[in-house]
Amino acid sequence: MLLPGVQANSIAAGIKNAFGINPTIIGIGLVIIAVAIIFWLRQANRSLGFIPFRLSFNM
Repeated sequence: MLLPGVQANSIAAGIKNAFGINPTIIGIGLVIIAVAIIFWLRQANRSLGFIPFRLSFNM
């Protein structure tokens, strides 16, 4: 449960050290990216259904 927070903290610290950008802005950007990925994966799962799962049994 805590690993995504650790990763976000490390990313924010690295970008702050490299470019001097405020970690709060980086955190907001990471949340937006994570939410977009989650919703995209949910949409892809709905459109594909369980096709990869079914194909694994057909082989």
